[in-house]
Amino acid sequence: MMFLATGLVNNSGYLDWGQIRNIASSGLVTFANHTWSHKNIGSAANLLENEIGTAQIQLEDHGVGKPKIFAYP
Repeated sequence: MMFLATGLVNNSGYLDWGQIRNIASSGLVTFANHTWSHKNIGSAANLLENEIGTAQIQLEDHGVGKPKIFAYP
C-alpha cells in the first residue's frame, strides 16, 4: 500500500501520474489517500474536507485509487 499526497505528484523529485498508473497496473501496489498537500490538517473542517476530498477525486480520476482508505499525514 502506498499513500499519496496527490498535490505533490508531477513535482520535481516525485512520481508523475504515468509512473503511478504503471506501478498500479502491476497489481503489486495499491495507492490510497494521504491528503492533497500533506499539510497538517488539524481540526479545520473545511481544510480537512478539501485536502481529503481533492486527493480522493484525483486518485479516482487517474484510475489508481478506489480504496476508501486514508493515512493521516
